[in-house]
Amino acid sequence: MSKKCCVEEYDRQDGQKNVKKNLIEIIPSVEGYGDLPGLDEMEDIKCSRKQELLCKVFNLNFNQSNEEIISDDIILFIMAVIFWIRNSDPKTNLHFVKTVLVCWVALSARTFTEEEDKNDSTINASFTKSTLDQREKLKKNLEKYFHAPQPTVKHPIDISIIHGFAQFQSCFLSTTHLNQILGFPFPPVNPSSIFCGSFLYNFCKDLQTRSIPDLFISEMLVKQSPALSLFQNLMLFILSSVDEGQCLKTVASSKKRSRNRKKKKSGTTVDKKIDSEDDESPNIDEITDKSTVRKGKTNIKAACELSNRFNFLDIGDSDTDS
Repeated sequence: MSKKCCVEEYDRQDGQKNVKKNLIEIIPSVEGYGDLPGLDEMEDIKCSRKQELLCKVFNLNFNQSNEEIISDDIILFIMAVIFWIRNSDPKTNLHFVKTVLVCWVALSARTFTEEEDKNDSTINASFTKSTLDQREKLKKNLEKYFHAPQPTVKHPIDISIIHGFAQFQSCFLSTTHLNQILGFPFPPVNPSSIFCGSFLYNFCKDLQTRSIPDLFISEMLVKQSPALSLFQNLMLFILSSVDEGQCLKTVASSKKRSRNRKKKKSGTTVDKKIDSEDDESPNIDEITDKSTVRKGKTNIKAACELSNRFNFLDIGDSDTDS
């Protein structure tokens, strides 16, 4: 492979510490579009043609049937989400995808004002259709997730969540760069309008504990609100654009995970108890046999762990020896 027709990329692969150089072969054409233009040709290409190219690169189809749901102001955002789902390693799951959309809604709710143009953006149009009570309730429901996580020894930071959203950031950055190279055929998306690390971590962590995540989200975004309808429509479009079986990990219900944890914990406790009794039972017998037991009482063998073996002792009043 000639370096002249390649791009050099440097990355760490398979957990290796050393950076490895990779030669990425240039793609001269895109199926369904034709030969790719050079940078010096960008100014002469129509905006609609650039938009078509960007959609072909991401293998997406935005048409009149979904333009009411996905307007130009969020197309880049949706492209990045779909690209992330298709290419994340390890695979992401629905909890992560839903969290990203909820984060976008929450950030938009924080900055929305009624004085803004109703057609300013997709989400603002949705908030304009909402009642004041719906908007305030949504903001109140989601505000707590903006606080920085407070890890403890018992509940440390979950690195897998951070890594998953870090990959989304990378996909969003690449999408933005490609849009920029093409001369911004779609409006650029401000990263701070869709991404808040604390919110993403906290909400995703909480969502993983919910037995019915969709019901929980509908409560957070307020039932029958335009914001919830927008969220649901976007999820339908995103899932229709990816192969769920190949691109998304299956999410086990929290009830099942809870039962498994209880079984595991119970099994561990029983094993420890049995091991403890097997190891220490001779000492308990010895203690019991040597103990002086009052008349009319029966010797009791301790049926508890050694750390609590004094529970079986009779702490009644002592007999008065004459």
